[in-house]
Amino acid sequence: MPVFSDPSQHGPRLWVVANCALGWRATKCVVAGLALCLLAVAGYFAAIGAWLVVPFAGVELLVLAAGFYASAVAGQRRELIEASPTELRILRGGRRIDEIVRLPREWVRVRLQRDPRGWYPSRLELIAPGRRVEVARVLTESERERLHTELDELLDGGPGPMGAAGCWLMTPTPAPDAGVTWPGLDAPAPAVLSASGG
Repeated sequence: MPVFSDPSQHGPRLWVVANCALGWRATKCVVAGLALCLLAVAGYFAAIGAWLVVPFAGVELLVLAAGFYASAVAGQRRELIEASPTELRILRGGRRIDEIVRLPREWVRVRLQRDPRGWYPSRLELIAPGRRVEVARVLTESERERLHTELDELLDGGPGPMGAAGCWLMTPTPAPDAGVTWPGLDAPAPAVLSASGG
């Protein structure tokens, strides 16, 4: 995914977004195409007398559409990690912000917890006294490791190029309250500094 940068006095922002191949319009087209094929097959069997296939084809179509819808909704979820001089703020949600977590920046530590057997994905956690917040679940292992390094450098005061694949560094704006739309999603993207593959 491309990495965007724009200087600001408020501090950096990281967008953690799933890498989805299909948008909402393409998902609807795929479901419509599969529905036409399924209904054509069901119509053929109904025409030769096997009408009992039709209700099962209808149920299959509903399950298929529900699966594609759930996948599309999950693909629209995103996280925004904002770093200010005093706090680290994590905003989460889909089309709207559902959750805002605030952590005191000077107490936050980053931990990448790996499964010793290698059966499960690693977990990237931001830990503060009394709080433990998992972030970047949608990233791949290599992207999560790179983001771990970048967040560690950021919190230790290092420069940190903020170049983790799957994350966008963008201009900060004031953090909204929960339930409102995402800031800056409709704004044009700043100039591309570099691109990293994942």
